[in-house]
Amino acid sequence: MVRLTLDYGLSACSAFGFGGVALSHAALLRDYDGGYSVGKIAVALALHPQSLPDVTWLVSGMVSLYKEPMQVGTFNVIFAGITHFFCDFS
Repeated sequence: MVRLTLDYGLSACSAFGFGGVALSHAALLRDYDGGYSVGKIAVALALHPQSLPDVTWLVSGMVSLYKEPMQVGTFNVIFAGITHFFCDFS
């Protein structure tokens, strides 16, 4: 997805692709700084309103935890993302 974005430009799914790369850096490669940086790019690229909750859930719930302390507001973002991801079938 990231390669397609770099070759052909942004799409509605580009941000989620960058979020996946961020998760891979943080969880698999243990490159927390790199994952956090790519995660911030993913959230900034979430132009489509339907992709914003999914990308925010992915980055806040699985990548930013390595760099930012968990706060009360973050729980609300994660819950909203999970609700949207699993319950929005439209």
